[in-house]
Amino acid sequence: MPARVCVDTFKHPYIAFDESFVWPSVHMDTLAPEEAQAVARVVERLPFTWLEGHDLLPQTISRRHSASLHFGRIWTLDATEYVSVIRIPATYLGGATERLPLPQQGISPPFQTNRVYFQSWLLPIEGCVRAQGRLQDFTPKTFPAAMDKVHRKSPEEHSWRGGSFIFDALDFSDLNLRLSADCSFGGHNQFLSIFQPFVIEFLSFCMHLLLPQPELIRSYLVPFAETANQLLESGTVTSLSPNTQQLWRKYYDSIAYERKMSAGGNPHWQFTSLPG
Repeated sequence: MPARVCVDTFKHPYIAFDESFVWPSVHMDTLAPEEAQAVARVVERLPFTWLEGHDLLPQTISRRHSASLHFGRIWTLDATEYVSVIRIPATYLGGATERLPLPQQGISPPFQTNRVYFQSWLLPIEGCVRAQGRLQDFTPKTFPAAMDKVHRKSPEEHSWRGGSFIFDALDFSDLNLRLSADCSFGGHNQFLSIFQPFVIEFLSFCMHLLLPQPELIRSYLVPFAETANQLLESGTVTSLSPNTQQLWRKYYDSIAYERKMSAGGNPHWQFTSLPG
C-alpha cells in the first residue's frame, strides 16, 4: 500500500494511500477514551513507520486539539532532550471515498477514506514526565519571539492547561514564514506558501516535519539542535556553521511538489520529492 504526502487546499498535510480503510466514528469536540483507542488502532495498522518509538500521549496535551491524537518520542543529544510530536486529527477533514452521512448530535459517522491527516514537529524541551516508562507530557523551551506575541495578547485569549499555558491558538503565520525563509540560506523556497519547514508550535521553535520517519528525525537532530540553540541565544541564524547552512539549503532544494485537483475541484499539492 504505497503512500504519498500531500497538502490540501486549506494547507493541511495528509498522507494518502492507494487503498482505502474505514475511519471510526468519534465525537467532534472531545474524544472518549474508547474513540481515541479506535483511531489509534486504525493508524497503527497502516504500513508506515512514523509512530515507531512514539507513545500515545494523554488527550490533555492540547485543549484546543482535544479531538486529536498526539504521539510523542524523546530524543537525547549531548544530555539535552528534544521531543518529536505527531498530531493526528480524529475528526473528518476531507478525503472520504464515498458520500459522507451528516453527523448526528456532534458525532461524526464512520467513513471510508485513503487519507490520514497529520502534523508533526521536532522541538527542544526543558524536561518531560514519564509513567511506567511511557512519555506523558513535556515542557517545551519557549522561543523569545513567540513570547513577545503572547505578551501582547489579553489574558482571556490564553488557554489554560494543568498549571501551564499553551498558546497554540495564537497566529504565528508571519513569524513562521520569516523563520522558514531565514533558514533557506539561498535554497529553493517557493513552496513556503503551502508548507514552512520551521515554525512556532507549543511556543517553541520547531522543525516542521512532512516525513516524520524516526531515521530521518535522527539524521537531522544535530543540525536542528545547532539551529535551535542559535535562535534561542541570539534570535538569528546568521552565525550557523557553513556546514549547517549548506545542509539546510540542500534540504530546501530537495523539496518538490505538483499541483493536483481533488474530486471536488479543490487544489491539492502532492510532494514528488522530500528530504531523505
